[in-house]
Amino acid sequence: MSYSQNPEQPHPLITLFNEYPNNYYLAHQTLLACSNQVCDKQTIQSALTTDRNNGASWLAYASLIDPKEDPQHTLDAINNAANAQDYNEYRQQTYYFYDETLNQLNINNDLLFLIGVESILAAAPTPSFSTINKTCSSITQDEVRLLDACINIGERLEQSQSTLISTAIGIALQRKAYEVRNDQSEIAFLNEKTQNFQKLLTQSSLATQLMWQSEQLFKNYIQVIKNSNEVDATRYLVEQAITLSNEPDFDPCVSSW
Repeated sequence: MSYSQNPEQPHPLITLFNEYPNNYYLAHQTLLACSNQVCDKQTIQSALTTDRNNGASWLAYASLIDPKEDPQHTLDAINNAANAQDYNEYRQQTYYFYDETLNQLNINNDLLFLIGVESILAAAPTPSFSTINKTCSSITQDEVRLLDACINIGERLEQSQSTLISTAIGIALQRKAYEVRNDQSEIAFLNEKTQNFQKLLTQSSLATQLMWQSEQLFKNYIQVIKNSNEVDATRYLVEQAITLSNEPDFDPCVSSW
């Protein structure tokens, strides 16, 4: 999963994809790796073809295009991302991938390794949102098709709740498009969503401190991520922190590791 130190050398992940060209997970990760790795056009096209029904892979592909040299190609990729059948960053699969690796090494119950995996996964690559951000930040009312695409992909990002950053960017993309349309009703609705999401982030910062005091809470948090997504796991953490804080005998300074 790590990016190669030398982008001129073949990336092990890409080599693995060439051996299993029909694997959706490997195809998506290959497109992400190609943002920092020298990839030939055939590899990129093969990966995109394999995972062509996934909006997240179209976003990863869009980041590989120079929008100044080929603006129409960029817009087509964004439209395909917005209209894809699915949006999947494969975060759950990545968790299970590392989990199975630990199982095979017989160290899955070691908390130090679990904590290490959490750190690794937090830094795992995700689609670059720079291209879609720049594109949706410079649209005009006349670009109806692109406005629709920005709204659609924003909704897909928000609804996937794959990661906290994906959700936040999804809301922001929708708000930007509705600001261009001067749709005050939708803007107000999205502003409310933003406030609620910011409140969740603030609460999660405090709840995370509590999580590091409780071995069981940490394990439960990881399990929710495996079974659902990062946003659901964050909500779970906040709910648990509130419940614990309301218990009269609860002492947040006591560690239960």
